[in-house]
Amino acid sequence: MVDKIQSLVTPTDATHKYLGDAAQQKFFVLTLTKRAVPYLVLFEDAQMTTIPKNSGGFGSIGVVSFRKVLSLWDPATDGTTQPTALTEGVAPTAKDLSMTEVTTSLQQYGDWIKVSDLSEDASVDGILVHAAEALGEYEGQKLHRVMLYALDGTTNIWYGDGSVMSEVTVTAAMKLDGAIIRKIVRTMKRNNAARFPDQMYHMIIDPGQAMDLLQDTANFTDMAKYQGGVAAAGGPNLLTGEVGRGWGVRFKEANELLHGVGATGAVTYHSILYGPNGFGMLDLATQAVRRIDPRTNRGIAVFTQPVNRPDKVDPLGQIGFVSCKVAFSGVVFDNLQVMKVITTATL
Repeated sequence: MVDKIQSLVTPTDATHKYLGDAAQQKFFVLTLTKRAVPYLVLFEDAQMTTIPKNSGGFGSIGVVSFRKVLSLWDPATDGTTQPTALTEGVAPTAKDLSMTEVTTSLQQYGDWIKVSDLSEDASVDGILVHAAEALGEYEGQKLHRVMLYALDGTTNIWYGDGSVMSEVTVTAAMKLDGAIIRKIVRTMKRNNAARFPDQMYHMIIDPGQAMDLLQDTANFTDMAKYQGGVAAAGGPNLLTGEVGRGWGVRFKEANELLHGVGATGAVTYHSILYGPNGFGMLDLATQAVRRIDPRTNRGIAVFTQPVNRPDKVDPLGQIGFVSCKVAFSGVVFDNLQVMKVITTATL
């Protein structure tokens, strides 16, 4: 049986009789079982920005700039002394307004799948349809990976249980637990990091870390115990990939978290704790990502060229294809509101 669509372009069997059987079997498999794809949990919380056409910001030279006015409040002075009252008739010293700038650039991503006229015409379920679905899912996962790498670049990092200062010193015993979560939530609050409308922070964790947290039944509430959603007056609606909440955080699983190596070879996980204004994703108006469904990974614009469409390059119309391309970038707007938490988990 042919395993890859690409192989159907140059089949080895001159009669092509096997093609119909293979396609029929593939049809029943796809009908009865769905492809196993991970939830893309970051997209629903990211701030989406579309760059207009002909506005620059593309490639290694072009830059998209985001500016933010810094808070006038200085914890080192305003937070440690009593405010000074005005003196009648005397103007106070003028405050200086400071701004910070975050830059990124759009990068282009894309792939394509080639299909022959025989593979499409002999197939009982339409190879191009399945190719388009699979390609859309794949690109969604790829862009989610781009987002994870962008967030992994935050300078706000927490190591282990807080007693170590580097990833290589994180031990296997430093698993994500309630004590660590309380500490990192305290740090986020001291950073004045905003919380979501549900009054909680959100955190992306590995399934192994979720298993560890589920052991703490006194402080961690798994989603099976939620009392309905907003419509049922039972609390906030479920987030994509949500496994539970506790300690002021709602937790979402992601299989593709970035990994590292800790002390004595311990596997570390780069979890991400964040508020609503911490990060975003960009695309280009003419190569837009659109709305990616985090539960199916679909939403990437997929283009299709059917078979049996002769042209100068393919005079007999023997080749069709599906393709997609996007211009995309992930960016951390405020490092204080995006924290990378490096811990271990039960394997």
